Amino acid sequence: MAQHALESAPALQATPCSPDAESEWVSWWQSNTYDMNAIMESTRLLGVDRKLECLAMARSTKVYERLVVYAYVHLSIDVELIPLNIQFSPSCLEQLRVTSKSWESWDECQALSKHHIVRETIWRIFPVPLEQHIRGCDLQFLLDCDIYAIRTKLLEVLSDSQRKKGFLDTCVGDPIPTLNLLQMLLDCASPSDGGRPLLSRAITRLSKSSACLPDCLILHGIQPAGKDPVAGGGFADVWKGNLPLKPPKPMRRALRDQNCGFCGGNDSKNAKGEPESMVSCVACGRSGHPSCMAIPEALGDILRSNPWKCIECKDCEVCKVRRPDDIVQMLTCDICDKGWHMKCLNPPLENPRIGKWFCPRCMDSLPFGILPSPNAMNHDEKCIPVALKALRVYNKSDKEKALKTFSHEAVIWRQLRHPNILPFYGVFRGDENFERLCLVSPWMDLGNAITYLTAHPYADRLALLSDVAKGMEYLHHYVPPIIHGDLKGGNILVTPSLTACLGDFGLAQFRDSQESTLGNTTGATTGTLRWQAPELFRRDNNGSIPRPNQQSDCYSFGCVCLELMTGRPPFMEIRNDLAVMTALIHNETPQRPQEDLSERGLDNSLWAVIEHCWETNPHHRPTASDLVKHFHAHNKTSSPIVTTNSEFPNDLLAGLGQYGFPDDDVAHISETANPAIRKAAGQSRLEPPAHFSCISCRRARVPCKLGNPSCDTSEVKRTICT
Repeated sequence: MAQHALESAPALQATPCSPDAESEWVSWWQSNTYDMNAIMESTRLLGVDRKLECLAMARSTKVYERLVVYAYVHLSIDVELIPLNIQFSPSCLEQLRVTSKSWESWDECQALSKHHIVRETIWRIFPVPLEQHIRGCDLQFLLDCDIYAIRTKLLEVLSDSQRKKGFLDTCVGDPIPTLNLLQMLLDCASPSDGGRPLLSRAITRLSKSSACLPDCLILHGIQPAGKDPVAGGGFADVWKGNLPLKPPKPMRRALRDQNCGFCGGNDSKNAKGEPESMVSCVACGRSGHPSCMAIPEALGDILRSNPWKCIECKDCEVCKVRRPDDIVQMLTCDICDKGWHMKCLNPPLENPRIGKWFCPRCMDSLPFGILPSPNAMNHDEKCIPVALKALRVYNKSDKEKALKTFSHEAVIWRQLRHPNILPFYGVFRGDENFERLCLVSPWMDLGNAITYLTAHPYADRLALLSDVAKGMEYLHHYVPPIIHGDLKGGNILVTPSLTACLGDFGLAQFRDSQESTLGNTTGATTGTLRWQAPELFRRDNNGSIPRPNQQSDCYSFGCVCLELMTGRPPFMEIRNDLAVMTALIHNETPQRPQEDLSERGLDNSLWAVIEHCWETNPHHRPTASDLVKHFHAHNKTSSPIVTTNSEFPNDLLAGLGQYGFPDDDVAHISETANPAIRKAAGQSRLEPPAHFSCISCRRARVPCKLGNPSCDTSEVKRTICT
């Protein structure tokens, strides 16, 4: 049997043979593979010295331990055990040895801050074609475990104040890779993840000190729709734009089985002896007649012309993960046959529905009673509508100054995950056709609360106020607490599901900084002061004006209640803004409307809440939680909220594929090298990497919706040996 050319090459360090060497090798793989038989067979001719060197090299690397093992094994293994007899150059393994030796000098903080160097290096020197990876050596699972291990080490560092300071100081010289790592971990983590506060504080602190943003927050190629803004404000104009999405890569189809897996027939003969074209799974290649699978003929025609997966290979359209319990946890649409985990639906389902079920994407076709056309099966959009808040800064230096000023708030806004908080997509710096610095968020066709209520005067106003209170409660309970600072009807957006969500978070502080640094006039606050608490106009003993806080937000909420009930701004009886400011300084409050608005919800109970929000002493005002409880108790007749089906675009989620091992390549390697093993994962003692919301390449499918941008995966348990 021919041996690998490197088998005779000297190891980097001599390791004496030990009777425990083989057991150490076996023990390592028991925690890192689905199929021990496959990996043991693949590595049976690998010398003991090589195995020990491999594990020692991995441990000394401190990050991406499993990726190092993966590369080492593929570069060292006997050529006859590799499909197509690929021949390696001895320099590849030697380069890995020399490079990994230089990584040994890194301490833990350096290893974490330079994680991208390890990934980039292994990707650069690793020459194995995608089709020639060892069975049982699941790159997807190993990479997911490595990311999870990095996260564990990172949280340990961030939990210690001294180590955290040292780590963040280390990152300042090259902050972007660490910002990308932190953002990717936050995008993957569930809202209930105990590590979120540590990760959030770290990314905001690093962003503020470096005035940098993660790569995913810098958007490109956005095209404004129309020649004029759709709205304007004191310091920004609002445009509608189109955000281009990356075109999906063509799905690699497996070799098609020529016989039906049910009746044994083919395209020329089904179970009834009649000709019938089969549908074939793009993942495993298995085929079947639609009639054998009880699929309607019309749906069969659609499935033949679109990528289709069988029930064993079907993954969830939201999280893109297949789990061992999917036989009972996944619903398949009776229109498009795509799969959806019950927990990934919004709202989630506890038990499967009886009878037909239609996915959110196919609901639009139901009123017409017809199946969608084959083109309707392609749910991938080329672009999505977005709202561009174009800041009124025009020259390059001012734009860079504004971006640095807002970077801290932008990173915080990006982490917020709540059905009543408008998601933040990122920052668009403009281009040669549109030279404006823009903040990008989802476009809402229904507009803000005022325009919506003007067009729909009989809408449920109490439900909208309840949503606003919930959004404010989420901000105030965030760790650390977040102050909106600019609550008013114009900053409350209405989603397609008629849910109210708070927008323009952080812009109050940004507006204030723009007034001082860019010389904006006081007109920038025109229209906003009517919602501001009176204490914000009074200087303290040091001569400084207090900053907005939780109590001032609650005061503004009282003004929002009045505004949404009347359709008019507070102090409507006073036309001059300067006179309004004088009234506020003298602790005057807006007057109760003389007309009867009880049908809209403005009764004595709500007016008492409004007056409570306007207490002169800020500490006597209700908390956001008090307001949520009030609306919950007095809003029993309101219809339940149905959340929107719009998803947070996968392209905008953070990832590390730019440093090597791109997401699609990793997924393809795992699917082609380990198809049978992945299907049998349910019987393995290891669970697939479904905890941590699909780490690594699956992170781009984290369920994140406008109506409910988060999906709690805390119930999914997983044991990983790091």
